[in-house]
Order: sequence, then C-alpha cells, then structure tokens
Amino acid sequence: MKTSRAARRLALLLALLLTLSVGALAQKAPAAAPRDTLKSALLEGLAARQTLVELPADGLEEFTDGTLLVDLLRECAAESADGSRTEYDVLNIRLLDPSVQDGQLRIAIEYLTTAEEEQRVVSACREIRAGLKLDGLSDFERVLAIYEYVATHFVYDGELQNFSAYDGLMTGKMVCQGYALLMRELLLQENIPCRVVTGYAGGISHGWNIVELDGKWYSLDVTWDACKDADGAMTWDWFLRGGEQFQQHTRGTGYQEADFASAHPMSASDYPAARARARVTLDGAAFVSLMVRKGVPVQLHFDVEDRPGAALRVSSSDPSVAAVAEDGTLTAYKTGHCVLTVRAASRDILPATIPVTVVDLTGASDWALETVTEFYLAGFLPAAQCAGMQNPITRGELASLIYPMVTAAPRAALRQLGFSFDDTDEAENGDYMEYLASIGLVNGFGDGSLQPDAAVTREQMAKILCRLAAMYDAIDETLDAPEHPFTDRTNIAGWAQTFCDRAYAAGLMQGVGGGSFAPKAELTREQAICALWRLTQMQAG
Repeated sequence: MKTSRAARRLALLLALLLTLSVGALAQKAPAAAPRDTLKSALLEGLAARQTLVELPADGLEEFTDGTLLVDLLRECAAESADGSRTEYDVLNIRLLDPSVQDGQLRIAIEYLTTAEEEQRVVSACREIRAGLKLDGLSDFERVLAIYEYVATHFVYDGELQNFSAYDGLMTGKMVCQGYALLMRELLLQENIPCRVVTGYAGGISHGWNIVELDGKWYSLDVTWDACKDADGAMTWDWFLRGGEQFQQHTRGTGYQEADFASAHPMSASDYPAARARARVTLDGAAFVSLMVRKGVPVQLHFDVEDRPGAALRVSSSDPSVAAVAEDGTLTAYKTGHCVLTVRAASRDILPATIPVTVVDLTGASDWALETVTEFYLAGFLPAAQCAGMQNPITRGELASLIYPMVTAAPRAALRQLGFSFDDTDEAENGDYMEYLASIGLVNGFGDGSLQPDAAVTREQMAKILCRLAAMYDAIDETLDAPEHPFTDRTNIAGWAQTFCDRAYAAGLMQGVGGGSFAPKAELTREQAICALWRLTQMQAG
C-alpha cells in the first residue's frame, strides 16, 4: 500500500516541529518489538546520514502514517543523552517519505544540511564565541552573551524557507528550529548543557531550548525574544524562565515523559540573576517601544526595579536618528528607526532594549498641525501615515486609523463571520477593511471587492463618520439633520445626502472654502485625521 506523495509531504514537512497527541496515537501504535527495531534502524541511518532506511515491513506497515513516524523520532530526540548527536540528527531532518514496496518499509530521508555545511556551522560558532570574549565569565554571563547575540543578529523568517542554523548563518534569518539549533551548538561548545524541546507555543508548532545552570534547568525561547526586523530590538521576556513562568509553551511527545523530567529537573522559578531588569520610564510608566516627534525633546528615566541607584548607561544604535543625553533627555534629529540599549555595570541585570521610531508631523498644514499632533499623541496615528498629509488617503489607510477607535467605542460591535472579499487577502490593510465591512462601517462593491487602495471621497467619509459616531453614542442616527448650506449640494449622491447633513450638523466635517463641500473630492490624510479627532472629542447627547 502507498499513501500519496503530496499527503506524506504535507504530514512530514518540518516533522520535528509537529506536536502529536500521545493519547490519540496510543490506540494504533504497533507492537513494541517491531517499533524498537525501527527505532534502532532509524538512529543508525541518521548517524550515517543515510538517505534511505529500509527493513522488512512485517508489523511496521502503520508507519507509512507519517504521524506515527514523527512520534517515534520525537521520542528518539527526547531520549538522547545530553549533548549527544542523536538530538541534532533528528532535528536536522527536512523531509521523511515512508512507503511500503515489495514487502519492505522504505523511509526516504532528506536532510537540512550537508556534512560540509554542518562543519561550517561548528566553525562559525567557534568564531562567534571568540568574538564575544567569553573567557573568565560565569556560566550565566556566557549564556546571557550568547542569547543576546543570537537574538540581535538574526530575524525570524516569515516565509518559512530557512530551517537550519546553517540557513540562519548564511541569510541572517531562520525559523524557530534554526534558532534552537544554533543556541544548542553555541552553548554546548561552551560546555553548558543545553537541549532542544519541541511542542506547541502560542497555538502553533514550535521549538525552544532548555539550559542547565547550577544544577537546575531553565527554559529559553530566543525566537520570541529576537528582533522582529533588522533595525528592531530584542526583548528578555523568555530568558531563563522557570516553572509556571514559561506559560504558553506545551511540550510534545517524549518531552513530557518521566524519564526526561527526571534527567532535566526544571527550576520552579526564574534564574535568580535574571530577575533584575533595566527599564525605561516616561512619566512614571515603563514602556517597551517609543514613537517620538522630530525636534521635540522627551525626558526619559532609567532604573532597575528593586535595585535603586544601579549604575546604568544608555546607547543608541544610530545617534543621527535619536540620542540620549546624560540627564536622560531624548532628542530626535531625523525620521527613521534606532534602538536604545540600557545596560548596567553589573552583569546580573538584564539590559533594556527599546526600539525608537522618529516621525515628522510638520508636513501637516498650519490649520491641521495641532489636531494631527493630538491624534498622534493619543496613539491613533501609525508611523507609516505621519507623512504625506496633503495626499489622498486610501480606504485601507483610513480603516487602519479607525480600527483602534472602533474597538474602544462604547458600543463596539463584534466582528460578524462570513465576510469575504476578492481583494483583501494580500492588501496591506485588508484585515482592517474586512473588519469594518463586517460591522457595517464600510461597504463592498458590486464586483465583490472592497478596493482598499482606492481613495476615499468626502461624501464616503461623511457616511463612515456618521456610523462611527453612532458607536460612540455621539449622534442619534434616527434624527433628521438640517440641510447643510453649501452651494454644491446637488453634486452629492442621493445615498450620501443625509450623511453629509448629519456630519456637518454634528461638527464632524466642514467645507473646503468658497462655500463648497466638494463631495466627490478625494479626502486628504490630514482632513481624515481632523474629522476623526473631532469625533473622539464629542460627548454623547
């Protein structure tokens, strides 16, 4: 019997990062003896880098079901001794393709790397360690330095193309499997016990590390702490966590067994030296990212919780974008991105890394600048929309501004299911558009599209504002509004007449000069922002 190749590939691609249910598999697992025979054959084949493992199929036919084969390999990885090659061999598989032919179980194996590429990883890790100058440091300090290096030198591969540590070293990006394998190699070269654990995290398949310090094991998830983009900043939320502190992570088959738990006793709490963290505060509140305006100084404060008086120093990854003076004043010099890093003299205090985005709002017209600034300071204006204030705003861009306002409105509507449009899947703001359509704030077109890249007209904005104002309890949609006094009233579409009257009467929209409302004119970004800000300031009734 043969399963289709496509089905097997779907089941086995990234096999070691799939989490399987022990209970579900137990009912159909074959007898122990054939299973052990297969396990031994696989381990021998992997150690020799065989591309085909073949043995009599009697009693093993069920292993053409990829889930059973993945489960077996996961057990092999979990049972391997600390630092053994077995764990790496299992995690170095790209694809398994099982089939039964002529009474033989044939398992084709494709590896993530060649033997030569693996040796290059080993050599590269030696160079990384030498550059970090780890000699003389404690085990904790070495783990910290390596963790920070990996988190700040590689970004996550959202296209899911780079799975190995070698891929990461060559391209600068990789998925969790590559992150975990690279951490493993670096730490084992430092003679610090480290394992890779696979399972679920955040509802998806995932891999992370555990490391031994002072006789206890702690969890590390460098993937989740790593910079999200090349000019971003890392976090320290998943560094040396213990017990219940490592929430959202569930171990897969093999790693939940008593033997594994006994060999790797996990600490009930975080590693003691990793508890103290530097932080950045503004007006007494700590934050993890910052958007500032060009030329506007911001007074920051730096401290360590529960460590008053700790000596700290601050550096900027690009002082030409923004820099911090000795008194904590942040000055932004030009638009762009940089990262502030706050470090302590003591190595038992974790750094704070804060991404900074500098925006320039001075492109707004004189009449709109104050309102645009207020809208920005309220957190409604993303950096991507801080420029081009006189440019027409698209439907998708407007949706991205409205979305946080909708979800905070007194009568925020729940998203309705079943709304699907032909042109939103790949659109930058497609998700925002679909949400607003599902609650009736925007309408689709007759061809099944939402046209997120189309410009918004002023009469369209009037309709959106009136519906949004109703959610804010700012206007009563059942009441008629007096006709607005503009000279071009006859140019307004019939469906928009009432909305334009209400928007004008409520003070949400004004004319454009010369006694005109210009209903068909394209709405500019600053006009949209000013109208939305007026709405947020309105009181119900």
